[in-house]
Amino acid sequence: MRKRSSWLLATLFCSSSWAYQPEAGLWWNPAESGTGFNIEIQDNALALTAYLGEANGAPVFYTAYNLMQGNALFEASVYRYSGVQCAGCSYPGVPSAQTVGTVRIAFDANDPQRGTLTWNVPPQPIRSIPIQRFLFGEIRAEDGNAPVEVTKMLGEWHLTLDFSEWPNYSAFRYSADVLVLDEFSYDNGTRTWYYDGCRPETSLDATCTTAALQYNSASGFYNATRQRQVTIIDDNSVNSQGQQMCVYLEARALSHDFSAGFTGNGDGGFTLYPCGANPMNYAMYPLKGFRTASRTFVQEGYGPSKRADSQPFDTTQRQREAAPLKADIGKSEPLTGVAELLAQIRAAEARVLAKRR
Repeated sequence: MRKRSSWLLATLFCSSSWAYQPEAGLWWNPAESGTGFNIEIQDNALALTAYLGEANGAPVFYTAYNLMQGNALFEASVYRYSGVQCAGCSYPGVPSAQTVGTVRIAFDANDPQRGTLTWNVPPQPIRSIPIQRFLFGEIRAEDGNAPVEVTKMLGEWHLTLDFSEWPNYSAFRYSADVLVLDEFSYDNGTRTWYYDGCRPETSLDATCTTAALQYNSASGFYNATRQRQVTIIDDNSVNSQGQQMCVYLEARALSHDFSAGFTGNGDGGFTLYPCGANPMNYAMYPLKGFRTASRTFVQEGYGPSKRADSQPFDTTQRQREAAPLKADIGKSEPLTGVAELLAQIRAAEARVLAKRR
């Protein structure tokens, strides 16, 4: 990202379509706890397993499989199984499957974590219910009042920055970046929770060394009004006027990925701007990102990650606050306008630039 900033004067020609795929994993209806659905998506094929019950309350599971129609609609026959294996029992053989009806899932084309599931399994009446991705790994007791929209960002993220709409691109339509976020805290001045980290020294480093924090520090927050993550990165570069440059990222983050700036309807993106200026006055470009290491890994050096070794690596270069978070610390509040957003951006910039010496 250490590029000259003259491209910021260009006008963004917006794309009319963007990549979309519902999230795979565990889904549920929060209003009907005790039942759930496992949705597995590979290419455009979807396999559904439903953990439900019979009319008499006896547990049962159903499966369905088919190719998706377009990118947001799934329809398939439902199979009920009998003669299945009990826990700890000897395997009884292949269970029997019987077609008992159909199922339809219409995913929300604007939210890959939500949809509507419709059962048609006689003799029960046809019934539709809202379903959503079940998020459980992003909530920890030690986080106190810290909102999940902040703690979910902890980890390592790889980013693709899309310059294809910049008329003056010279060689590469796309560039890439890496972001490590490993701490969070509450700022009383802006009444906002912030997550902090860095652009690591190499793409294989999931740590924030002293050098990375000094020259490429990062800080971000969740903007409730826009329902997006906002992250500021010290770009360690200056423009032709000698102004320190910052990177501005704005996107709605899901469990493992995010994308923004593809619809041209003010849906976020990224830009490079002089720190202290209003980044929203600069052309925004599309970006995509995906998680490549877990919160536990970037904080402790072990856990799900792209590294194969099982030994913790040295994290002593990053000093962390020893005191645990208190449960009575305030919560982020919805913003009411641009002034509040800019105040949070200025606070994030200050956190980033304070690492410089």
